[in-house]
Amino acid sequence: MSIEVLSDGRAALAPWVALAVKAALLVAVAGLVSLALGRARAATRHFVWLTALCGVLLLPLLSPLPGLPAARWVSGAVDLGSGWWRDFVLTGNDAVVQPTDRASRESPRSPARDLAPSARRVAQTGQATAAWSVDGLLVGVWAAGLAILAIRGGRRRRALHAWRAQAVPVADRGLAELADEARRHAGLRRRPELLRAAADVMPMTWGWRHPVVLLPRSAERWSAERIRLVLRHEFAHIARHDCLTQTLAALACALHWFNPLVWMAAAAMRTERELACDDSVLAAGIRPSTYAGHLLEIARRFQQAPPAAVAIARASGFERRLRAVLEGGRSRGPMRALTAVRVLAGAGAVLVLLGGSRGASAGGPSPEAVPEGLTPAKDFFTNRERLARTLLGDREDRVDPTVWQAFQAGVAGDWPALTKLYPAVDRLTWANPDDGEPTRLAAHPLKEAYGVYEVRSHCPVACADAFTRDVLQCVPAGSVYFGGTDAGRFLITAAVSAAGPETRFDCLTQNALADLSYLDYLRRLHSQALSVPTSKDLEQSFEDYMQDAATRFREGRLKPGEQVVDMGDGRIQIRGRTAVMQINAALARRLFEANPTREFYLEESWPIDWMSPHLSPCGLILKLNREPLARLAPEVVAADAVWWAPRVTKLIGDWLRPGTPVSEVADFVDRVYHRRDLSGFDGDRGHVASGGRQDLYGKPRTAIASLYQWRMEQATSVDEKERMAVAADFAYRQAFALAPASAESVARYLGFLRSQHRPADAQRIASSCLLLAADQGQLEEAAGLLEAAMK
Repeated sequence: MSIEVLSDGRAALAPWVALAVKAALLVAVAGLVSLALGRARAATRHFVWLTALCGVLLLPLLSPLPGLPAARWVSGAVDLGSGWWRDFVLTGNDAVVQPTDRASRESPRSPARDLAPSARRVAQTGQATAAWSVDGLLVGVWAAGLAILAIRGGRRRRALHAWRAQAVPVADRGLAELADEARRHAGLRRRPELLRAAADVMPMTWGWRHPVVLLPRSAERWSAERIRLVLRHEFAHIARHDCLTQTLAALACALHWFNPLVWMAAAAMRTERELACDDSVLAAGIRPSTYAGHLLEIARRFQQAPPAAVAIARASGFERRLRAVLEGGRSRGPMRALTAVRVLAGAGAVLVLLGGSRGASAGGPSPEAVPEGLTPAKDFFTNRERLARTLLGDREDRVDPTVWQAFQAGVAGDWPALTKLYPAVDRLTWANPDDGEPTRLAAHPLKEAYGVYEVRSHCPVACADAFTRDVLQCVPAGSVYFGGTDAGRFLITAAVSAAGPETRFDCLTQNALADLSYLDYLRRLHSQALSVPTSKDLEQSFEDYMQDAATRFREGRLKPGEQVVDMGDGRIQIRGRTAVMQINAALARRLFEANPTREFYLEESWPIDWMSPHLSPCGLILKLNREPLARLAPEVVAADAVWWAPRVTKLIGDWLRPGTPVSEVADFVDRVYHRRDLSGFDGDRGHVASGGRQDLYGKPRTAIASLYQWRMEQATSVDEKERMAVAADFAYRQAFALAPASAESVARYLGFLRSQHRPADAQRIASSCLLLAADQGQLEEAAGLLEAAMK
């Protein structure tokens, strides 16, 4: 088997994708509003689209792009929290494995070096790729697209100047009188420049500072009725400042040239612009059939105008215009001022929500967001730096200096400097395949220290300390503890490192075991006290998973989330988080079986199938029993409920009971978390206000609920199924009330509700979660998870 490493710029690309997603969401909201206003004034719908496109122009200011300034590279080699698994790829016929995550860009000790020269060449290519900035490339591609559109726009403007140079002022007195009449109808103070073209081109207008109306050569032979209608339409464009708004739309398309939805929004705005001017003409009492006839004749007889001008009858959307003109019962005329205020207020709210997630992509917690009380983080940086130097020994000078600079920033409590340095360290962990092992080894303790800083930056001291105490009380000294979430891994690692021998246990994470450098770190850290999987174990786990996945693919038994593509010739390609977790799970099992005298405990972030029969609730976490359990005894479930009851009450108030319906829980979430209505709320107000602390108890409660659900699905008796279903449902409701914005946790609850044939409850839960996910700029990810859970 060979392991090839595919270098990618996913982390650099993420902010651009986020910008496109936010623009798409803004356009989608505008589309829904416009659809709801189907029979309202066209001027109102035009204003909705204009507001959306102006919002699109503002989005880059709210969400900085990589290189403008540089984006944050998500920390963590193979920690699932970093999202690296999204690009994980396994390809082969039990022979080739291609993980595209950064963690797989291994050290000289990795299978990539030991097993395949071709893998080393690919890794060296990754080193060269890392030498230039992916951020800079993306900015260059964007700038090139912008330049092309700017050149095209310049050519179109020159075409207008050519038409104007060939045109002559209108001299016909009757036509001039009709123009003055149209000016008064449009409410213009002075008549725009009126020209007659040298050819029979379609009537058009352009220019928002000095507007020009161009009529065809044959216009002086038109009937007074046609001239009146055409001039009223064109002067309506000038009165509405349509040339200016169209310029803004063109600028939005240029800046977001890579986003087709922005172009669609601009096209929709053009159509509504023409409909609004049609309404202005018809509002004067003109017969719709007469006006439609003139429009149709103009569209047939006259050549199209240059794209930069606002023409009276372009082919795009013309059929819809005719139907709208002839349709009776439509509201016509200008938009009301109160409506404009409402649209602007709604757009402002959406922009605030979409812009609220920029901190996640801008380089970690901002200095203003960092609370006091980070002394434990500073102390842990000192601890981990000392550990890193001890593990490296005489190889300390082979570590990239950026690593030590990041350590020193953490020791000094210089958090702004740390958040700038850490992404560079993250890149260094895979950028040098020939001599990167010392740097990668030092990066693991740095990651643990940085993780403590990040968690404590988003959680009040009392909350983080309470979580830590609850976990420590569950794990006896001498045990092995798997930490799955950031808080469960990093806070506990720091606490154990500061604890005395009488309470110390071994901390590691099940989510990084597929990273060979992390296995090497564990072996050095725990020495002979813990038997850790080897590189051969990792290689075997890869091969076993590939064989198993290929068999299940042929038999149609893939797990939810497994993405398998038949490449032909017996080769398959597997992507995604599920594949990585299967390999992590296999290695966790090897570690569990290789240490038969140790007790194991689990803080879970992702279900691991083989563990389920061994698990039982143990306070905030789960105990991984040595032998499988035939069932969970009633007293175990009762003790679990007793342990959680006071903690749930403290956080969200004393109202949630086993019989509380889902609708009441969702109403509570909508009122307290979404609308921030805390009237009558007797829980911890800081909990509902801080997303950083909600998952501390929400995710562990979801893990226990998932265990109950698994027991329900495995039970053979009706009574046992019912008992476990009741326990699972109540635990899920508690978890949802504790952390309703956690799409991953809610997705598990939706899967349970679906298995119980409760679609109404599932829909109600999903709706509440999506409201909060939108508040956090995570709507797309949440919607994908929830949609998958409800299939």
